[in-house]
Amino acid sequence: MAHVNEYHKALMSAPSLTPGWCVVCGAPYPTRHHVVRRSQGGHDGPVLHLHGSGTRGCHGDAERLCLHFRFDRGWEYLRTPEPLRYAEALDLDGWRPCASADPDRFLNPPQAAGL
Repeated sequence: MAHVNEYHKALMSAPSLTPGWCVVCGAPYPTRHHVVRRSQGGHDGPVLHLHGSGTRGCHGDAERLCLHFRFDRGWEYLRTPEPLRYAEALDLDGWRPCASADPDRFLNPPQAAGL
């Protein structure tokens, strides 16, 4: 059985966020990202819509540990220039709210780079 650490346990009860666009950049046609990796016990946990695949776009950044998510009355994300463990990312400033209801909140929509 997969090991679920204390950080994963806290995320497992959070709701999924699947508005039909990337919750980080607003790009259309997102894929489903398991916030807690399936290999770490997250198969039935929350998913977020992210653009790209597991190797490119926001989804790729999340898989490379350069895009992190937390839940506290709503989903937030943090982008880091280098891969970080989740526990390290939690201590950093700069967390931003994920887009949940309004894709127009993106002032400069992405130019589909990496799609």
